Amino acid sequence: MEMTQLSKPISQSSPFSIMVTGATGFIGSRLVSLLSSNGCTITGLSRQKLNNTENVKYVQVDVFDNDELTRSMQGVDVAYYLLHSMEGSKSEWQEFANREKIQAQNFLKSATKAGVTRIIYLGGLVNDSLELSPHMRSRRDVGDILRSGPIPVTELRASLIIGAQGGSYAMLRYLVERLPVMVCPSWVKSLAQPIAVDDVVHYLAECLCKPETMGQIFEIGGPDKITYEELMRIYS
Repeated sequence: MEMTQLSKPISQSSPFSIMVTGATGFIGSRLVSLLSSNGCTITGLSRQKLNNTENVKYVQVDVFDNDELTRSMQGVDVAYYLLHSMEGSKSEWQEFANREKIQAQNFLKSATKAGVTRIIYLGGLVNDSLELSPHMRSRRDVGDILRSGPIPVTELRASLIIGAQGGSYAMLRYLVERLPVMVCPSWVKSLAQPIAVDDVVHYLAECLCKPETMGQIFEIGGPDKITYEELMRIYS
């Protein structure tokens, strides 16, 4: 992936100590690459044990273990919250929201104990006038949990993120394969604003350079608007 320069350079001498959760995921791996290519030193949280690179120290952490998570966050100033899971079966979809809630609560508790001064979170762009999907409802609830604590949160809200191996496409495939058209929930009528994954990652990185984004919510999306129902028809 081609790396781009940030509008305001961040060097290794930056006062920020940065942590990226979900560092090997769809968004996290790209964010780590962008930040490290711009001179940042990063702690990347992963469920797997990975070899460190020049600017990235990987830490294997169970996010459901508060003590382990708190230790990993000691000395961190800015933490990116990119923990997320997408599941396949109906029962798994019902259970994953509970896991997401516990993860967010654990993260906030550990970040507060460790003295983290800022959280940057990638959430979902939701339409509150329509019934929300389990996925989007969970994204909204996680943001609410993170903002309930004492740490300033910057939340970027995106709907459909375009890129290989993206979770939004996994959700779209799940819907097309399992939902007959006549029983589609009302939220499929809501508009999506597809956005390229590289743009999302750049926005996340730019927040680090802009302290005025602390405590704010921003909706991000591309110029085109299309309903999820139309996307399902295109996919099918």
